[in-house]
Amino acid sequence: MKVRLMIIIGVISFLLGGCNKIQKNSNQVQLVQRTEEILVESEDLADDYFHIYKERWNQSNRNSLKLQQDIIEYLGRKNYIAVDINNQIDMVNGELVKKFCKNVQNEVNDSITIISIMESGGFVRYDLNSQNGEIYAICSNMTWDQDAPEAEYINEFQVQSWKYTKNGYFFIEEYDRQGYDGYHGKIGFRVEPLDEACRELNRKYVMPVGYAGNKLFITNWNQSDYSQLDFYDLYEIMYLLKYEKYVPYNYSQEGVEYYIPKQDFEEVIQTFLTVESEVLESNAIYNAETKTYLYRPRGLYEVEYPEYPYSEVVGFTENSDGTITLTVNVVFPYNGDSQVYSHEVVVRPLDNGGVQYVSNRIIPSEDNQEETWYTPRLTEEEWKEIYGGK
Repeated sequence: MKVRLMIIIGVISFLLGGCNKIQKNSNQVQLVQRTEEILVESEDLADDYFHIYKERWNQSNRNSLKLQQDIIEYLGRKNYIAVDINNQIDMVNGELVKKFCKNVQNEVNDSITIISIMESGGFVRYDLNSQNGEIYAICSNMTWDQDAPEAEYINEFQVQSWKYTKNGYFFIEEYDRQGYDGYHGKIGFRVEPLDEACRELNRKYVMPVGYAGNKLFITNWNQSDYSQLDFYDLYEIMYLLKYEKYVPYNYSQEGVEYYIPKQDFEEVIQTFLTVESEVLESNAIYNAETKTYLYRPRGLYEVEYPEYPYSEVVGFTENSDGTITLTVNVVFPYNGDSQVYSHEVVVRPLDNGGVQYVSNRIIPSEDNQEETWYTPRLTEEEWKEIYGGK
């Protein structure tokens, strides 16, 4: 059985430091034993909710969010702390996390287990143990292999830092391992619940665009001033939203240019923004003779770092003109930040189920953090300097 093999490998990894060292350090022996107990317990737990996984996973209209929610509710009844891996479902038994944080602060020894449910119905498990104000973690996961649960040890570490934020997030950061140069980042769990209406508005209007590769929610703009937006970024994202497929242009070749017919380009943008053709023409590279827009896919010089924040709608107002004003927090777990900044998005729901974006405004605050993830496209001069001779 694979899990047993992983246990043996885990034991060997501890023993590599020398048998005498292990024999002298009973804590490491206890760690190995505890890890084995965790893996066995995780597989037994997965067997307990297998009926939920099987029923939801085999449905033709599979809904991973519903699968995660059903598993989380089941684990909650078993007194486990559980949440989904993307923090889109309210945590169950979150009061135990708050109690744990208080005990750590007061240097009272305590332990908790947080189970983070993946979209596949497996989970990542964090067993946290506090001793004299320090937190130690064992991280493992459970995946399904042809309807059989398989638990694996990932690593164990001392938590370098932790915090519980005013927005109800619990963050932990791993100590750097010796000889490892990469950045570990932070792990964040939303503990406090969110209003379900806010979550639904977020899923419907904000998350589909998000913060990756575009400026729709990271700058101020309105229907009188679109100058801060990059319409090429929005063309790529809105094309996917409109047609449920990526733009039909080759991304694998550097320095290529395409010419998009005026109607095709504008129809995509104007599905989601009430922007005049003249504004698009003046804010993109438009050829009036051929009635085409020049389009250059992002290249290696415009690649963004693959870690992005996500949105949380924390309030909304239904306006008399049929629009909705959404108050949104930018959450960036990778940086351990539950509110990089907040912004107001005004959307206009359409009768056909679609939406038009009316404006975005960054809410001023001295606590606002700088946006660090967006990479602008090359300017005309930069593009010609890099690709002009090709």
